[in-house]
Amino acid sequence: MPTPFKCVYAKKVQNYKEVEKKLHKGLNKDRVNKNREFFRIPEEDIINFLELIPGENVTPKSEIFEDKVDEVAFKEQSRIGLRFNFLSADIKKGSTLEFIDDESIICKVISNTKVEFEGKEHSLSSAALIAKNSLGFTWKTIAGPLKWMYKSETVDARRERMENE
Repeated sequence: MPTPFKCVYAKKVQNYKEVEKKLHKGLNKDRVNKNREFFRIPEEDIINFLELIPGENVTPKSEIFEDKVDEVAFKEQSRIGLRFNFLSADIKKGSTLEFIDDESIICKVISNTKVEFEGKEHSLSSAALIAKNSLGFTWKTIAGPLKWMYKSETVDARRERMENE
């Protein structure tokens, strides 16, 4: 792997070679390097694809890193710890965000960098971590902008789209 990663979804499937072949074919336009098996795709998109395939969800409930160096590298690569600014994504104060893993879990934007979640002020990542762990996980870190959606788009994807327009 070029950088450490966190497994956000894993599924045990029948005939994994055929499933992998079809995923590669369907995701070819998102391939980072045509000679490698790495793709740049929003995690919710790949999760939606995998949920269509029969099998058993075997997503790890806790974080697994080889060592502290990998954990630090993952945090740096995934923007964990950077404060998200809602202005960069044109998300206004008072807007409602939905949690990607359970759209019934919501938070409300209360400033350029904070949300209200469960009656308290949080960063986007803090709220996402509480939401994720309420679903039975024991994660210690999370990239909040990848886990909250606004108008059916992650806030990270929205920010990136707006920066490129």
